[in-house]
Amino acid sequence: MTALCTMICGCEDFSSMAAFAKHRLDWLREFLPLENGAPAHDTFRNIFLMIRPDDFAAILPEWFGGLSGEHIAVDGKAIRSSYDPEKRKSTLHLVRAWIDERSLCVARVACEEKSNEPERSGDRLPEAARRVSAASQIEAIPRLLGSLDLKGATVTIDAAGCQTAIAEQIDEAGGAYILALKGNQGEAHEVVKTHFDRLSRPCDAMSEESGHGRYEKRECWVEDEMGFFHKSWKWHGLSRVVRIRRETCRRESRGTDGLEAAVEDQYYLCSSSSAGGAEKILATVRAHWGIENRCHWTLDVVFGEDDLPVSDRNAAQNLSTLRELSIHLLRSHPSKQTLPKKRLQAILDPNFRTEIVRNLHA
Repeated sequence: MTALCTMICGCEDFSSMAAFAKHRLDWLREFLPLENGAPAHDTFRNIFLMIRPDDFAAILPEWFGGLSGEHIAVDGKAIRSSYDPEKRKSTLHLVRAWIDERSLCVARVACEEKSNEPERSGDRLPEAARRVSAASQIEAIPRLLGSLDLKGATVTIDAAGCQTAIAEQIDEAGGAYILALKGNQGEAHEVVKTHFDRLSRPCDAMSEESGHGRYEKRECWVEDEMGFFHKSWKWHGLSRVVRIRRETCRRESRGTDGLEAAVEDQYYLCSSSSAGGAEKILATVRAHWGIENRCHWTLDVVFGEDDLPVSDRNAAQNLSTLRELSIHLLRSHPSKQTLPKKRLQAILDPNFRTEIVRNLHA
């Protein structure tokens, strides 16, 4: 609890946790006994090394409730600061399940440890240590999904998770899926692409966004007649395929000022009508990237996850779980401030800090 309050206030490492406990001891004693005073930084370190990450994460579902009706985005992230130069590997790659509307990570699993990462080149971290490989995600995603009650939920996964076994797992668990279809599923991708290329009808839904010098139009076609896809039976529950065309221009242009728009087609496999119609699918696919923009980016930029070296896998994963919880608590507070400003106010204003912590019981 003390470590969580420290993270909410913008401090990350074990020494900062000890300093926070020392200087905010009276405030902490309003709801924690701390009969022996403020813990030392070694105490924090030892505790986070000893806690089993899976057991720590397992208590969270009891707190955040059921997932029926929720959109769960699944994606992976490497914690770069966990790179171990002696063992030549990044010690921790996490795959997360994220609900963007609640700014809540509902589960995470560590990919199996690999030992064949290349050595550092100068001060640069190897590219292989900075990303989560597709093979690692394929192994980890079923374990992640197996830890969740997916009945009534909609799961979106990028191309790495577009696997027949994963589709079957989600469908049998009572969930709906929207899986990005790319070249890693070569035959299916080619069949679906060719079918949509032959279509001449207008799109089923469209959205437009502009801002920050950028204009984007998204068009969505949904095909419910699966007769053209002779191997659709391999994908459990598959009932429709989708094409989303993105047209992007800079300077809020639609190409009328001589700048050519960038056009990209993306294809998806969808399992059931519970995933919604074209408009809902379009919005769900757009919302999937909240896991990158509002979770992974926030962990890196606001919480500095990649700049805090913690080579122990248990400690790194436990600290990452606390950061995820901190994001949820900070965003749950009704103040319209940015996260960095909320963190600054939390360390300066004990009443504001108390309001944030109370959300644990909301």
